[in-house]
Amino acid sequence: IETAKETLRKILKENHGSTKDEKAMEAIEQLSQLWKTCSIKSVSETAKSAPNSKLVLGDWKIISAPDFPNGTLVESTTKDGNTCHKFQYTLGRISFNIFQPKDMLCTIEGIQNFIRNMEQTDLSKEQQQCKGIATYNVLIDLMFHTPNGDFPGEIMMEGYCYPESDTRVTVIFTGGELRKRKSAMQDCDISKLWEQTFANAYKKADMERGYVEQLMQYVMKSVLKLEMPTDDNPRYEMKRVMKGYLDILYLDESFRVTRGNRGSVVVVEKS
Repeated sequence: IETAKETLRKILKENHGSTKDEKAMEAIEQLSQLWKTCSIKSVSETAKSAPNSKLVLGDWKIISAPDFPNGTLVESTTKDGNTCHKFQYTLGRISFNIFQPKDMLCTIEGIQNFIRNMEQTDLSKEQQQCKGIATYNVLIDLMFHTPNGDFPGEIMMEGYCYPESDTRVTVIFTGGELRKRKSAMQDCDISKLWEQTFANAYKKADMERGYVEQLMQYVMKSVLKLEMPTDDNPRYEMKRVMKGYLDILYLDESFRVTRGNRGSVVVVEKS
């Protein structure tokens, strides 16, 4: 199994994290089969009912490529001077046109997934019916690119999850926000760029929105009971929850592979 994991890591590194590559798909299938047929008791017990395992919990870092549409792979340089590749999208592509200005270019610096136990006192009546419920928050670290300069920010997508079967986890997203990174809160230059970029962005978008966009936003608001962010409040809330699922293909104390309801395969490591 360890050899299969290292093989998958190597293939992902060679292919910029793509899980759609034929070699990556073969490596994932091999790892999953080894896990499911392993004779070691602790491993086989996890494989039989992975969603109910405590190994699901933790802070995870995504090492596979983002699955947002129409991304561009760009060359970048790490702090130690090495060359790496990252994905760029517009803010609209990353946020399904929820956040503005939607045409602003962003580079994804990293994506983390926080799955943590939820306190019973914090649960709604509906959530209390879900055995094994935990947070399912996704933090996207971004670098925004503007004519006035580049600056960091992040999107936090908030949700929760619970075991649906011995192989599947239900995931429900409830809201999220666009915000400054904590490390940049006191930086005056970043605050100035932030204000220049986002001031009146939603008011301007409302004035420029065409008929098709208006219709799509109306549908989103109606179907999901979506409360959109505004210039005064950069949060969105979904009063009618958006439900999906993840099938666990592999899980141990530091590595996880899942396939979502839209078919995307995501590989994560403990951060």
